[in-house]
Amino acid sequence: MFIFNYKDFELNRDYFKMNEEKPPYTYTKLTIQAFLDSKKKKLTTTQITAWFQNNFAYFKKNLKKVRWCIFDLILYA
Repeated sequence: MFIFNYKDFELNRDYFKMNEEKPPYTYTKLTIQAFLDSKKKKLTTTQITAWFQNNFAYFKKNLKKVRWCIFDLILYA
């Protein structure tokens, strides 16, 4: 199951880890990708936030916004 162009995401993963550019993906798509990347397919909000930070330099400086977006996604899902 691919939510967005996974090949494109994989090719750009290193770019986004190093550059603080906002990724062109929605929080929903990135959260789903975090679940798809996990081995157990279960993640806590803290683990999802860590995935965002580990994969995107942009979210290291915007951590508070990420937490709220993830919380809203989970709360209203």
